[in-house]
Amino acid sequence: MLISNGTTIARVHPDTDPLAGLTGFKSMLALKDEYEGLIDLQIVAFPQEGLVKFPGAYEVIEEALKLGADVVGGCPYNENRFEDTKKHIDLVFGLAKKYSKDLDFHADFGDDINDLRSRAIDYIIEKTINEGYQGRVTVGHMITLASVDPSVLESTIRKMKEARINVVPLPATDLYMGGRSDRSRVRRAVLNPVPFVKGGVNIAFSSNNIRNAFTPFGRGDLLLIGSLYEHVAQLGSIADQKMLLDMITYNAARILRIENSYGLEPGKNADLVVLGTKAISDVFLDIPVRRYVIKRGKIIYRSELIEMRNF
Repeated sequence: MLISNGTTIARVHPDTDPLAGLTGFKSMLALKDEYEGLIDLQIVAFPQEGLVKFPGAYEVIEEALKLGADVVGGCPYNENRFEDTKKHIDLVFGLAKKYSKDLDFHADFGDDINDLRSRAIDYIIEKTINEGYQGRVTVGHMITLASVDPSVLESTIRKMKEARINVVPLPATDLYMGGRSDRSRVRRAVLNPVPFVKGGVNIAFSSNNIRNAFTPFGRGDLLLIGSLYEHVAQLGSIADQKMLLDMITYNAARILRIENSYGLEPGKNADLVVLGTKAISDVFLDIPVRRYVIKRGKIIYRSELIEMRNF
Protein backbone atom coordinates (compact mmCIF):
# COMPACT_ATOMS: atom_id res chain seq x y z
CA MET A 1 0.00 0.00 0.00
CA LEU A 2 2.79 2.43 0.88
CA ILE A 3 4.78 1.64 -2.24
CA SER A 4 1.83 1.98 -4.61
CA ASN A 5 1.13 5.41 -3.09
CA GLY A 6 4.71 6.54 -3.66
CA THR A 7 6.28 6.04 -0.24
CA THR A 8 9.64 4.29 -0.58
CA ILE A 9 11.18 5.38 2.75
CA ALA A 10 9.38 5.02 6.07
CA ARG A 11 10.19 5.33 9.76
CA VAL A 12 8.03 2.79 11.58
CA HIS A 13 7.13 2.56 15.27
CA PRO A 14 6.16 -1.00 16.28
CA ASP A 15 5.07 -1.28 19.91
CA THR A 16 8.12 -2.61 21.73
CA ASP A 17 7.18 -3.25 25.34
CA PRO A 18 6.29 -6.07 27.76
CA LEU A 19 2.73 -6.23 26.37
CA ALA A 20 3.72 -6.69 22.73
CA GLY A 21 7.14 -8.09 23.46
CA LEU A 22 9.40 -8.10 20.41
CA THR A 23 6.76 -9.62 18.09
CA GLY A 24 5.94 -6.46 16.14
CA PHE A 25 9.56 -5.34 16.17
CA LYS A 26 10.83 -8.65 14.77
CA SER A 27 8.06 -8.58 12.16
CA MET A 28 9.38 -5.22 10.99
CA LEU A 29 12.92 -6.61 10.82
CA ALA A 30 11.61 -9.38 8.57
CA LEU A 31 9.72 -6.90 6.38
CA LYS A 32 12.82 -4.73 6.12
CA ASP A 33 14.69 -7.66 4.58
CA GLU A 34 11.76 -8.89 2.47
CA TYR A 35 11.16 -5.48 0.88
CA GLU A 36 14.81 -4.51 0.42
CA GLY A 37 15.18 -2.53 -2.79
CA LEU A 38 11.53 -1.51 -2.72
CA ILE A 39 11.17 0.46 0.51
CA ASP A 40 13.73 1.54 3.12
CA LEU A 41 12.50 1.05 6.67
CA GLN A 42 13.92 2.81 9.71
CA ILE A 43 12.66 0.81 12.69
CA VAL A 44 12.03 2.57 15.98
CA ALA A 45 12.15 0.69 19.28
CA PHE A 46 9.02 2.31 20.65
CA PRO A 47 7.88 1.98 24.30
CA GLN A 48 4.18 2.66 23.70
CA GLU A 49 3.14 1.76 27.26
CA GLY A 50 5.79 3.86 29.00
CA LEU A 51 9.05 2.88 30.65
CA VAL A 52 8.89 3.83 34.31
CA LYS A 53 5.41 2.48 35.10
CA PHE A 54 5.94 -0.80 33.27
CA PRO A 55 8.46 -3.25 34.79
CA GLY A 56 10.71 -4.78 32.17
CA ALA A 57 9.99 -2.15 29.50
CA TYR A 58 13.52 -0.75 29.52
CA GLU A 59 14.98 -4.21 28.99
CA VAL A 60 12.71 -4.87 26.00
CA ILE A 61 13.80 -1.62 24.35
CA GLU A 62 17.48 -2.38 24.92
CA GLU A 63 17.05 -5.88 23.48
CA ALA A 64 15.47 -4.34 20.37
CA LEU A 65 18.50 -2.08 20.01
CA LYS A 66 20.80 -5.08 20.24
CA LEU A 67 18.72 -6.78 17.52
CA GLY A 68 19.12 -3.85 15.14
CA ALA A 69 16.71 -1.00 15.90
CA ASP A 70 17.62 2.08 13.89
CA VAL A 71 16.12 4.68 16.25
CA VAL A 72 15.24 4.93 19.96
CA GLY A 73 11.61 5.88 20.54
CA GLY A 74 9.92 7.57 23.46
CA CYS A 75 6.34 8.02 24.66
CA PRO A 76 6.83 10.20 27.73
CA TYR A 77 3.21 11.31 28.16
CA ASN A 78 2.24 7.71 28.90
CA GLU A 79 3.55 7.75 32.48
CA ASN A 80 1.69 8.23 35.76
CA ARG A 81 3.46 11.38 36.98
CA PHE A 82 5.42 14.23 35.42
CA GLU A 83 8.53 13.19 37.36
CA ASP A 84 8.24 9.81 35.66
CA THR A 85 7.79 11.54 32.31
CA LYS A 86 11.15 13.27 32.84
CA LYS A 87 12.74 9.99 33.93
CA HIS A 88 11.36 8.34 30.78
CA ILE A 89 13.07 11.02 28.69
CA ASP A 90 16.32 10.56 30.65
CA LEU A 91 16.25 6.80 30.05
CA VAL A 92 15.74 6.97 26.29
CA PHE A 93 18.41 9.66 25.91
CA GLY A 94 20.76 7.35 27.81
CA LEU A 95 19.99 4.48 25.42
CA ALA A 96 20.35 6.73 22.38
CA LYS A 97 23.80 7.83 23.51
CA LYS A 98 24.85 4.30 24.48
CA TYR A 99 23.95 2.89 21.06
CA SER A 100 24.59 6.07 19.04
CA LYS A 101 21.03 6.34 17.72
CA ASP A 102 18.68 9.20 16.91
CA LEU A 103 15.58 9.79 19.02
CA ASP A 104 11.95 9.92 17.91
CA PHE A 105 9.30 10.83 20.50
CA HIS A 106 5.54 10.71 20.42
CA ALA A 107 5.14 13.65 22.73
CA ASP A 108 2.69 16.17 24.21
CA PHE A 109 -0.33 14.26 22.96
CA GLY A 110 -3.14 15.61 25.10
CA ASP A 111 -5.82 18.27 25.32
CA ASP A 112 -5.12 19.39 28.90
CA ILE A 113 -2.42 22.04 28.74
CA ASN A 114 -2.16 21.97 32.54
CA ASP A 115 -1.10 18.31 32.58
CA LEU A 116 2.69 18.57 32.55
CA ARG A 117 3.03 15.06 31.12
CA SER A 118 1.69 16.58 27.91
CA ARG A 119 3.94 19.62 28.20
CA ALA A 120 7.30 17.81 28.12
CA ILE A 121 8.77 19.69 25.15
CA ASP A 122 10.68 22.12 27.36
CA TYR A 123 12.43 19.25 29.12
CA ILE A 124 13.12 17.50 25.79
CA ILE A 125 14.69 20.71 24.50
CA GLU A 126 16.81 21.01 27.65
CA LYS A 127 18.02 17.41 27.36
CA THR A 128 18.73 17.77 23.65
CA ILE A 129 21.04 20.73 24.24
CA ASN A 130 22.69 19.33 27.36
CA GLU A 131 23.40 15.99 25.65
CA GLY A 132 24.65 17.59 22.42
CA TYR A 133 21.86 15.97 20.41
CA GLN A 134 20.90 18.96 18.28
CA GLY A 135 19.47 17.83 14.93
CA ARG A 136 18.96 14.24 16.12
CA VAL A 137 15.65 14.53 17.97
CA THR A 138 12.17 14.38 16.43
CA VAL A 139 8.86 14.95 18.21
CA GLY A 140 5.56 13.75 16.77
CA HIS A 141 1.98 14.82 17.55
CA MET A 142 2.63 17.86 19.80
CA ILE A 143 -1.09 18.63 19.87
CA THR A 144 -0.83 20.47 23.18
CA LEU A 145 0.97 23.26 21.32
CA ALA A 146 -2.20 23.75 19.29
CA SER A 147 -3.98 24.86 22.50
CA VAL A 148 -1.45 27.05 24.29
CA ASP A 149 -1.34 30.83 24.34
CA PRO A 150 0.33 32.26 21.19
CA SER A 151 3.14 33.77 23.27
CA VAL A 152 3.95 30.32 24.69
CA LEU A 153 3.93 28.82 21.20
CA GLU A 154 6.25 31.55 19.92
CA SER A 155 8.69 31.00 22.80
CA THR A 156 8.64 27.23 22.29
CA ILE A 157 9.35 27.58 18.57
CA ARG A 158 12.39 29.76 19.33
CA LYS A 159 13.73 27.13 21.73
CA MET A 160 13.03 24.29 19.29
CA LYS A 161 15.01 26.12 16.63
CA GLU A 162 17.93 26.51 19.03
CA ALA A 163 17.87 22.77 19.78
CA ARG A 164 17.30 21.92 16.08
CA ILE A 165 14.41 19.66 17.03
CA ASN A 166 12.27 18.29 14.19
CA VAL A 167 8.49 18.23 14.56
CA VAL A 168 6.03 15.93 12.80
CA PRO A 169 2.30 16.64 13.16
CA LEU A 170 0.17 13.60 12.39
CA PRO A 171 -2.98 15.27 11.05
CA ALA A 172 -5.27 12.24 10.69
CA THR A 173 -4.67 10.83 14.17
CA ASP A 174 -4.41 14.23 15.84
CA LEU A 175 -7.72 15.33 14.33
CA TYR A 176 -9.45 12.02 15.05
CA MET A 177 -8.26 11.70 18.65
CA GLY A 178 -7.90 15.33 19.75
CA GLY A 179 -10.49 17.53 21.41
CA ARG A 180 -12.67 14.64 22.52
CA SER A 181 -13.28 16.11 25.96
CA ASP A 182 -14.41 19.44 24.51
CA ARG A 183 -18.16 20.04 24.76
CA SER A 184 -18.15 23.33 22.88
CA ARG A 185 -15.68 25.01 20.55
CA VAL A 186 -14.18 21.59 19.85
CA ARG A 187 -10.50 21.90 18.96
CA ARG A 188 -8.95 20.56 15.79
CA ALA A 189 -5.85 19.60 17.82
CA VAL A 190 -3.59 19.85 14.78
CA LEU A 191 -0.52 22.08 14.60
CA ASN A 192 -0.48 24.77 11.93
CA PRO A 193 2.92 24.40 10.21
CA VAL A 194 3.29 28.04 9.14
CA PRO A 195 4.63 29.45 12.46
CA PHE A 196 7.21 26.64 12.59
CA VAL A 197 8.39 27.22 9.04
CA LYS A 198 8.65 30.97 9.66
CA GLY A 199 10.43 30.26 12.95
CA GLY A 200 13.09 28.11 11.30
CA VAL A 201 11.98 24.75 12.73
CA ASN A 202 12.19 21.75 10.43
CA ILE A 203 8.66 20.36 10.14
CA ALA A 204 7.15 17.47 8.18
CA PHE A 205 3.88 15.58 8.41
CA SER A 206 3.00 11.91 8.21
CA SER A 207 0.53 9.14 8.89
CA ASN A 208 0.68 7.70 12.38
CA ASN A 209 -1.96 5.00 12.64
CA ILE A 210 -3.51 3.42 9.56
CA ARG A 211 -6.76 1.49 9.98
CA ASN A 212 -6.39 0.70 13.66
CA ALA A 213 -8.24 1.71 16.81
CA PHE A 214 -6.55 5.11 16.99
CA THR A 215 -7.36 6.03 13.38
CA PRO A 216 -9.59 3.54 11.54
CA PHE A 217 -8.99 5.18 8.15
CA GLY A 218 -6.20 5.78 5.68
CA ARG A 219 -4.23 4.02 2.98
CA GLY A 220 -0.64 5.09 3.57
CA ASP A 221 -1.02 7.97 1.11
CA LEU A 222 0.84 11.12 2.10
CA LEU A 223 -0.93 13.16 -0.59
CA LEU A 224 -4.25 12.23 0.97
CA ILE A 225 -2.92 13.29 4.39
CA GLY A 226 -1.69 16.53 2.81
CA SER A 227 -5.14 17.21 1.37
CA LEU A 228 -6.64 16.67 4.83
CA TYR A 229 -3.97 18.92 6.35
CA GLU A 230 -4.63 21.83 3.98
CA HIS A 231 -8.31 21.72 4.94
CA VAL A 232 -7.72 21.47 8.69
CA ALA A 233 -4.98 24.12 8.85
CA GLN A 234 -6.61 26.34 6.19
CA LEU A 235 -3.62 26.21 3.84
CA GLY A 236 -5.06 27.45 0.58
CA SER A 237 -2.39 29.42 -1.30
CA ILE A 238 0.00 28.19 -3.99
CA ALA A 239 2.86 28.87 -1.55
CA ASP A 240 1.12 26.65 1.00
CA GLN A 241 0.97 23.79 -1.52
CA LYS A 242 4.70 24.09 -2.15
CA MET A 243 5.34 24.17 1.60
CA LEU A 244 3.32 20.98 2.11
CA LEU A 245 5.24 19.22 -0.66
CA ASP A 246 8.57 20.29 0.87
CA MET A 247 7.39 18.90 4.20
CA ILE A 248 7.02 15.33 2.89
CA THR A 249 10.15 15.43 0.72
CA TYR A 250 13.16 17.52 1.65
CA ASN A 251 12.09 18.27 5.23
CA ALA A 252 11.36 14.60 5.88
CA ALA A 253 14.73 13.64 4.41
CA ARG A 254 16.42 15.89 6.97
CA ILE A 255 14.54 14.12 9.78
CA LEU A 256 15.62 10.73 8.46
CA ARG A 257 19.14 12.14 8.00
CA ILE A 258 19.33 11.02 4.38
CA GLU A 259 19.58 14.49 2.84
CA ASN A 260 23.04 13.73 1.39
CA SER A 261 21.62 10.95 -0.80
CA TYR A 262 18.12 12.36 -1.38
CA GLY A 263 16.97 14.60 -4.20
CA LEU A 264 17.13 15.12 -7.96
CA GLU A 265 20.85 15.74 -8.41
CA PRO A 266 23.67 13.75 -10.01
CA GLY A 267 25.15 11.18 -7.65
CA LYS A 268 22.09 10.88 -5.43
CA ASN A 269 19.67 7.97 -5.17
CA ALA A 270 17.20 7.89 -8.06
CA ASP A 271 14.12 7.63 -5.83
CA LEU A 272 11.32 9.32 -7.73
CA VAL A 273 7.54 9.44 -7.99
CA VAL A 274 5.95 10.56 -11.26
CA LEU A 275 2.53 12.12 -10.64
CA GLY A 276 -0.32 12.42 -13.12
CA THR A 277 -0.70 16.18 -12.77
CA LYS A 278 0.91 19.19 -14.37
CA ALA A 279 1.50 21.71 -11.57
CA ILE A 280 2.93 21.61 -8.05
CA SER A 281 0.00 23.71 -6.90
CA ASP A 282 -2.37 20.92 -7.97
CA VAL A 283 -0.70 17.98 -6.23
CA PHE A 284 -2.83 18.09 -3.07
CA LEU A 285 -5.89 19.24 -4.99
CA ASP A 286 -5.85 16.40 -7.52
CA ILE A 287 -4.30 13.69 -5.30
CA PRO A 288 -3.14 12.38 -8.67
CA VAL A 289 -2.39 8.87 -9.86
CA ARG A 290 1.15 7.73 -9.12
CA ARG A 291 2.18 7.06 -12.73
CA TYR A 292 5.53 5.56 -11.78
CA VAL A 293 7.27 4.85 -8.50
CA ILE A 294 11.02 4.54 -9.00
CA LYS A 295 13.49 3.23 -6.43
CA ARG A 296 17.24 3.42 -7.02
CA GLY A 297 16.52 4.02 -10.69
CA LYS A 298 14.23 1.00 -11.12
CA ILE A 299 10.48 1.16 -11.71
CA ILE A 300 8.90 -0.71 -8.78
CA TYR A 301 5.28 0.31 -9.42
CA ARG A 302 3.36 1.65 -12.37
CA SER A 303 -0.29 2.62 -12.43
CA GLU A 304 -2.68 0.62 -14.58
CA LEU A 305 -5.25 3.42 -14.55
CA ILE A 306 -6.04 5.17 -17.81
CA GLU A 307 -4.66 8.70 -17.85
CA MET A 308 -7.15 11.46 -18.43
CA ARG A 309 -5.89 13.92 -21.05
CA ASN A 310 -6.98 17.38 -21.98
CA PHE A 311 -7.91 17.56 -25.65
